[in-house]
Amino acid sequence: MPNLTENVSTADAIWFHMESPTNLMMVAGVMFFDEPLDVERLKEVLTVRLLKFNRFRQRVTEGGSNLSNMKWEMDPDFDINSHIHRIALPQPGDKGELIKIINDLVSSPIDNTKPLWQVHVVENYNGNGCAVISRIHHAIADGIALVYILLNTLDSHPDAPVPTEEVEKSRDYKWNPIKRIIKQTTGAVSTTKKVADKVVSKGLDIVKEPTKALEYAKLAEDLATNFAKMITKGSDSPTVLKGKLGVAKCVAWSDPIPLDEVKTVSKAFGGTVNDLLVTAYTGAMRRYLEGRGEPVDDIEIRMSVPLTLRPLEKATNLGNNFGTVTLALPINYSDPHDRFKKLKERMDAIKRSPEAFISFSSMTVIGMAPADIAGKTIETFNKCCTAVMSNVPGPREPLYLAGKKMTDVMVWGPAGGRLGSGNTILSYNNHVSIGVYGDAGLLPDPEKLADDFVVEFNFLKKMIEDEAG
Repeated sequence: MPNLTENVSTADAIWFHMESPTNLMMVAGVMFFDEPLDVERLKEVLTVRLLKFNRFRQRVTEGGSNLSNMKWEMDPDFDINSHIHRIALPQPGDKGELIKIINDLVSSPIDNTKPLWQVHVVENYNGNGCAVISRIHHAIADGIALVYILLNTLDSHPDAPVPTEEVEKSRDYKWNPIKRIIKQTTGAVSTTKKVADKVVSKGLDIVKEPTKALEYAKLAEDLATNFAKMITKGSDSPTVLKGKLGVAKCVAWSDPIPLDEVKTVSKAFGGTVNDLLVTAYTGAMRRYLEGRGEPVDDIEIRMSVPLTLRPLEKATNLGNNFGTVTLALPINYSDPHDRFKKLKERMDAIKRSPEAFISFSSMTVIGMAPADIAGKTIETFNKCCTAVMSNVPGPREPLYLAGKKMTDVMVWGPAGGRLGSGNTILSYNNHVSIGVYGDAGLLPDPEKLADDFVVEFNFLKKMIEDEAG
């Protein structure tokens, strides 16, 4: 085995150290199949297509309190069988039983003495089907990089040959929609990148010249202050979704919504698909909070929204390369048209803002500063937001794993910054679903919020139909 040792980037180290027993920093996903998978063939697929990325054979070694001393080193005892497990789903083998297993897994840390990933093949799901649950630590990569990894393991047709190194050399990657995904997600940020480039270059100059330690410390402190000002407009609304975290986590996902219907409704409202989906989510959150007895007519809730900063030419690189912006959801707007207009106005402003670039470069430099500075920034972040909200444009066509059609897929990212919940709006094979992840004490019924998302979309759809008729 080659002796490959690499430095852990500051951004990746921050995600590694952000983990706590009550807030695990993992990206979890589940792929659904109507028939069983050949587990041995799955191992062959992952050996060729996953393990070609060194990160999936490497473990993290720490170098004391300084994040810059952390290393990725090859696990001398690596065995893929330690990372792929089989589970037989208890009767009745339905969605409820599968959720229990996922909840246990997202509440349990990944063994950090080994490479930071696990796959569980859950058999007997809905009769003869199965589900494949993956857990990958956020230190390995951000969401877009992990989408690439997922796509890389899949094929565009069921009769693709069993992958070998020779087969992979001639594999046709033209079908892979990662370029479209990168273009869509980077399209959310405009040319204000130049503003952040100055921040990044200044920080890198200081890192390259350790003699400038005092100047570096001052820059880190200034960036922490500016970042805090940028994301803070006072504490977020005190709802039932904010509070002390516990160990137990829970997930849910909605029924799929046809993407063509989403496009039709969004066009009628005069905006994009994303505008419409966020409007539906805001309405769902209003419904959910009302159902838990919360006053909704005078509050807004801020979401932390990750935006990729990954250049198209670096789509296959692992690691974390994204920034965050804050989006205030106008829960207090009862009229859907007014709510849509306000959200579109705010999201259009985000596209012209350098906030995502500044947050990434700030956290990168802050991560190498004294721990109390980084800690204060994370605590500020925790106060100013309620949840994380991601929108992942997935493949439009059906894909296949180990020769079996993936009928559906859902992912959940961690609620960074000690937040209590996260939401992922994901499209696949021309339909859209939402995944909800939360602290079991703060969000004990995530399925209600997921169901409300569908209810709200159908309400918007009927409203448009009634107005047209």
